[in-house]
Amino acid sequence: MAGIDERTHQGPVGMVVVDAWIDTVEGSLSVKDPQQARQALHPWFQIATHYSASVLLVTHTNRATDTGTRNRMGLTGVLRQKARVVLYAQQDEAGKRVSRIAAVSAPRQQGKSALLQSMAMAGVLLLDVQKVIIAAQETKTAALAFEQLANMFTVHEDLRRSVNTIINGIGRQSINLKSGQQIQLFARNRASVRGQTCGLYLSDESQYLDAEAWASILPTMAAVKEPLACLFGTPNTRAADGAVWTQLHDNAWRPDPPAGSTWVEWSADPAADITDPAVWRSANPSWRVTEEAMRTEFEALTIDDFRRERGGVSSEFGGRPAFSAEAWLKAVSDDRPEPDIRPSGLGIDMSPTGAEVTVVACWKSVNDPTAHVELVGQLAQAGDLNG
Repeated sequence: MAGIDERTHQGPVGMVVVDAWIDTVEGSLSVKDPQQARQALHPWFQIATHYSASVLLVTHTNRATDTGTRNRMGLTGVLRQKARVVLYAQQDEAGKRVSRIAAVSAPRQQGKSALLQSMAMAGVLLLDVQKVIIAAQETKTAALAFEQLANMFTVHEDLRRSVNTIINGIGRQSINLKSGQQIQLFARNRASVRGQTCGLYLSDESQYLDAEAWASILPTMAAVKEPLACLFGTPNTRAADGAVWTQLHDNAWRPDPPAGSTWVEWSADPAADITDPAVWRSANPSWRVTEEAMRTEFEALTIDDFRRERGGVSSEFGGRPAFSAEAWLKAVSDDRPEPDIRPSGLGIDMSPTGAEVTVVACWKSVNDPTAHVELVGQLAQAGDLNG
């Protein structure tokens, strides 16, 4: 750090490039050991924090001939863990981006927000994305993210020269560059992205992203060349809708995961001993969260809550369907029963406030594996069920 201090009289430090990183590692440390590799990386985290600067560590790739990022990155797997963003830059043999949808799941306080903001800046400054949309769950989180991002564009002179206007109004927050590019922020609880077009969509707290909002997002990128939607979140909670997040998680763990999606997860092995501090650290690579803080959480939370919140292990609840769409379609019959045949069963669903009630009926024959399900009524209030 002393060498960097000697050069600060020339102006603020914006980026530190280390070529090669392995030459700076103390001889007593073995980067093949994950804990020692993290120890070797930590001084550069301190430098980045001290100078509010980006740090680029240069290393050699492996000699592997395949295109997978896991096998191409050399020295230590901790580099992949610390710089998961490189997975989003994967390209196929034709030079096209592999992923159109990417998700990062990690326990809290692991730097997801900083990664999101870095990707927004990279989108307009490095990747020539014309419009970046950042969606936060609530107005207050959107305001905080915008304040941090706008500060980057005002504090650093090179970035400040690229800015045309910065608009910070309620429900209307954007950083508009002289090049015509734009970073726009939304709060999902206040605004929709319908009618927008963007090349990079970044979503925070995506475990709360519901199906309706998700359905409005993908069409915004349909006409853009090589678009990317990046979702950041933590494992589902009982309060989260979770259907979209759970689907992305389950798709990633299928034997035949869908093409065009990337799922990045920091988590403990579900079968691991969650009382072991070594397991805690394996799921929490950020040095911001100390073992002392994690022990306090361990003593205050239930085992299941701690496994989810600090172990990063997804719970079974959170929008998971009871059966697959394929199983449903195989069981459906288009043959409508005669009017005088009573249904085999009724299904009733009520809105949380009790203001609306939906009733469906099911007809099933003993000798026929299919069934006929039909909407038979929507009632204004639960009291209408009487009689």
